[in-house]
Amino acid sequence: MAKEMNTSIYHPAHETSNWKYATQGLVGGLKGARKGVYSNSLGFAGPEFTEAAEIVALGCSYTYGEGVPPGSSWSDFVSKKTNMTLHNLGSSGKGVPFEINCFFEYVKKFGNPKIVLCLFPDFIRMEIASRSYQMRPQKEYRINGPVPTLDQDEEVITYGVCPQPTYEGRPKYLKTPVVAEEIMPLEMGLMLSIQYIKMLEAYCNTNNIKLIWTTWLTGQNIWLNNNKDKGYFRNYFNFNETEWHQRVEDLGKDVLCNRFHRKGTECTTEFLCHEEYREEHRLGFDISLDVKISRTATLNGHSGVHKHIHWAEFFVKEINDYNIGS
Repeated sequence: MAKEMNTSIYHPAHETSNWKYATQGLVGGLKGARKGVYSNSLGFAGPEFTEAAEIVALGCSYTYGEGVPPGSSWSDFVSKKTNMTLHNLGSSGKGVPFEINCFFEYVKKFGNPKIVLCLFPDFIRMEIASRSYQMRPQKEYRINGPVPTLDQDEEVITYGVCPQPTYEGRPKYLKTPVVAEEIMPLEMGLMLSIQYIKMLEAYCNTNNIKLIWTTWLTGQNIWLNNNKDKGYFRNYFNFNETEWHQRVEDLGKDVLCNRFHRKGTECTTEFLCHEEYREEHRLGFDISLDVKISRTATLNGHSGVHKHIHWAEFFVKEINDYNIGS
């Protein structure tokens, strides 16, 4: 016979206990997702933060600079091209709510920047908290550790979730502890991301901060473009998503054409720009350094330096043309 849940935990007398769980589940604090040679003590790319920079960059691994050498991410190029100080708050694997939370913690500690630039990831990423007896992320199941019983349910864990972009393949029946990726609604992640962006827009527009944001997903940008004219997302700017590469002989024509062009399209060297950076970055100019290259490679990974340059030029142009609130 299954043990009944002790409903007295929800009695007002246990309010302090409940808020203990809530506090543990808060996604807060100024903390990045990386600790390493090229990260500061907070887990963000670059040197230590000591005072507010003129520009703050928000985003995921693309903003952090995964796959490109230190000093070669889009935020680095923006800082160089504008001759302004910049702090990179990019956090690998994190979603919009986490990234915006980091920004507000940054502001609380260092003050407001003049400009905020955001290259957001897919909106379905979210940071959540749950009691481990009731719900766990997929990675917890791979560890095959002991699952706490109801009596031991004192553990509240905070983790990131990135569900599959469709509901296809999800199980019809679940048992506790459920897999978070299998039960979290996609709509919840979208709603949270949009609401956080609206809060960021409101904060920046009332504090005279230039906010420019876009995303790196083509389909997501199409949806945003369709809704921008309805009065939403005043600070959203469309980045015309294009895959750049040159000199197809570097990696083999068939591999690059299959990855970067629609099937049946002739692969040419039409995108010959920024060649002055090629000698310095060599193979990493076209393709991310974390991509496994072979004749049959899918080239799944991040982007090379060339695309970061284009992102930087996009942001610099929008900074110069900025007229929100004018």
